[in-house]
Amino acid sequence: MHDGWEDQNIKFDPGPGFQFLNLLLNAKGGFDMKKRITFNRQRANQNMSVVFMIAIVLLLHTPLVLAQVADANLQNFQRFVNGSVLIKEAVVYRKYSKTDGTLLNEEWWRFGYQGDTWYAQLLKPDKQDPSKFIPSESNTSVCGATYTQLWTVGDKDFHIADKATARGSVPDKYGDYYRNLMFSALSLGLPRQLDVLSIRESPIKWDGLQFTATVATKVDSRGNAFKTGSAKGKLSLGSNGLPASMKYSQDGDFKGASVTYEYKPETTGIPVIFVKKYGDKVMRYEFVSLTMGTNDQLEKDGYIPGMFANSKMERNYTFWTNDLSYSLIGNNFKPAFMMQPKRDTKHDRIAIISLLALAGVGGLTLWYRRSYKKTN
Repeated sequence: MHDGWEDQNIKFDPGPGFQFLNLLLNAKGGFDMKKRITFNRQRANQNMSVVFMIAIVLLLHTPLVLAQVADANLQNFQRFVNGSVLIKEAVVYRKYSKTDGTLLNEEWWRFGYQGDTWYAQLLKPDKQDPSKFIPSESNTSVCGATYTQLWTVGDKDFHIADKATARGSVPDKYGDYYRNLMFSALSLGLPRQLDVLSIRESPIKWDGLQFTATVATKVDSRGNAFKTGSAKGKLSLGSNGLPASMKYSQDGDFKGASVTYEYKPETTGIPVIFVKKYGDKVMRYEFVSLTMGTNDQLEKDGYIPGMFANSKMERNYTFWTNDLSYSLIGNNFKPAFMMQPKRDTKHDRIAIISLLALAGVGGLTLWYRRSYKKTN
């Protein structure tokens, strides 16, 4: 048994090591270790009281703080899908497969989104280092928009159109696929009409966790909507207060689907992976990288073609007004479409009169023959 003592119901057993240390200190300068520890114990008890009160305060306020963080992350999620969160650059991987695991397609792309100005470019993994991505060799084009114009640029051609008159132009039709890629990533699996020039033209309306979105219920051969309807759904939150899954309804030819989400530990409400299932198909999206915020290096016009094109390469330059194009030849724009020859309306009138006359003679002849048969 070793000597021990109690101080305010805290029992301390010195042990042989302590006894040796106390003897050594007493020999060195008359230091009484028992009194010192008793004094420190009393001070520690005072400090413990303070710590205990702080702990109570934290316990009372932590749920509130966590709830506020969760609400902020949920709001960030809802703002993101409506294009209210700016993206400096994102690299996205999309895998399209069947539920049995059969791979149907996969693709990579990068995009930057700063509201009314954006760009999108197809990528592929670098064979030398698969963790890095390089522009696709099969399609070197980059599509994008300044604040006022749509554009596409490749190795041989450059097309540009004012947004107000862009419908039917190459930047509109060819760039539709690139916009679709960007919009699908920004939508985080939620439904919306995709044949629009801006994601803000097809907003998702929120009512708490419930949402309503305009979708294309009938489309033409090019995927353009000629009839729209509404898809309705609801987010389901996980224990962390973030969207864990979501389902939305079917309307017409627009199929319903379910989506699940995965997050990084340091998330701000934006999932790193979301998986969309509809029928026997699965679409898996992954943000390989995602940098949000304002791009301070943009030109005053936004993302311009010169940021992505080699200026030393010779290209054909075409300016569009709807589906009519004008080529830049020298310093002048000249029509690049076939003009319809002016018709001779006088000859058209003569041809119509002749057809009517022939029809009249034919009708009279038929009437006469039927009448003749009846009288005989």
